Amino acid sequence: NTIAEKSTSETLSTKISYTYDRSWTFEGVLPYGFRSMDRNSLTLGSYSVKSDGMEDVKLSVSNLVWVSGSHHVFAKAGISLPTGSISKKDDTPAGDDQSLPYNMQLGSGTYDFLPEISYIGFKDKWSFGGMVSGVLRTGKNSNSYRFGNVLESNIFGGYQLTTDYSTSLHLAYSKWGNVQGNDSNLDSANSPEENPDLQGGQFFGPIIGLHAAPTTGSFKGMSADLLFAGPSWMKLNGPQLGGSYWLELSVGWPL
Repeated sequence: NTIAEKSTSETLSTKISYTYDRSWTFEGVLPYGFRSMDRNSLTLGSYSVKSDGMEDVKLSVSNLVWVSGSHHVFAKAGISLPTGSISKKDDTPAGDDQSLPYNMQLGSGTYDFLPEISYIGFKDKWSFGGMVSGVLRTGKNSNSYRFGNVLESNIFGGYQLTTDYSTSLHLAYSKWGNVQGNDSNLDSANSPEENPDLQGGQFFGPIIGLHAAPTTGSFKGMSADLLFAGPSWMKLNGPQLGGSYWLELSVGWPL
């Protein structure tokens, strides 16, 4: 049998958005992903596998559906296009071009719907709000499976430190289902990462945010956001690697 000892996942995304009439926002996200995993086999010893490439492209539109004073509600609808590979392979001690587990693939292989509703309010230097979103899978991909649906929720409070800088604290919860179907290129008895019934789980924990939006100087009009999540509560469907930390950095500028 084979088990995973360490896994990392990184994504570099390019996001393009256009706002019309201050209430409609159209957005496209082009992500490029990097995956790596250290594995240990009773018969093959320790080895590492990697994959990288384009992930699933996401398109969305959001609308300011309700506003009252400093309170705002947004509705968002999106679609994830199956541009990421679901057939990534790598060389292992068992041979060349071995199929990689589900969590080493870069895409879902299906068209996925991305609904979201969010609320944000302001009072003096404080901001507060919440969000509920999902990933709804459709059909099965060309390898005869689909990833589980995803539910995510988040409540937050923020404070404006200065004109240009603010901080926030979020409490996030997410739940993702098991893989439905089975990739015949994988052996579910060989490794938990290859077993479709052991891919789901839940997460709950805090996220700390730092935000910058300079109003003067050379970086006027740009924005930067840093989000960090450390070890948190997780409930996983079977033996899986739990998350140790999560970091997201985004930088934006107007065209």
